[in-house]
Amino acid sequence: MQSKPVCSICGHGDPYPWGHSCGGTHSDEYEAALFVSIGGKKIPHNDAIWEVKKNRHTNTDGTEWGWIEGAPGNVCWSNNKAFNRQKAGEAVAIHNVEFGGTPAASSPEDPLERRVGGAVPPAPTFGGSET
Repeated sequence: MQSKPVCSICGHGDPYPWGHSCGGTHSDEYEAALFVSIGGKKIPHNDAIWEVKKNRHTNTDGTEWGWIEGAPGNVCWSNNKAFNRQKAGEAVAIHNVEFGGTPAASSPEDPLERRVGGAVPPAPTFGGSET
């Protein structure tokens, strides 16, 4: 018994006469749902919140570099490459909005209110008197 071809992007099970992809019928939509593509990088979404990190040491040419914490694999950025700090921040913002509705970890320099997606919660009380 021969199996039916499926779309390699979305897994749709209908046979496609043009091969193992949807041929553009909805591939862009599914591509965006599965990956963040920016600055020459294609990073798969996962269930973690991402955050841009910077290495304390620079490249040999003095430019900064770092990585995206939480992203699958080793996703590094470098300010002497197309996938630079700005593009890494954009990728993080896109992913985190898809993940949780807020670009919470897009920039560690953002105010706490933005990073937690709203007002800062009050400090917890531990059963003591508040007088």
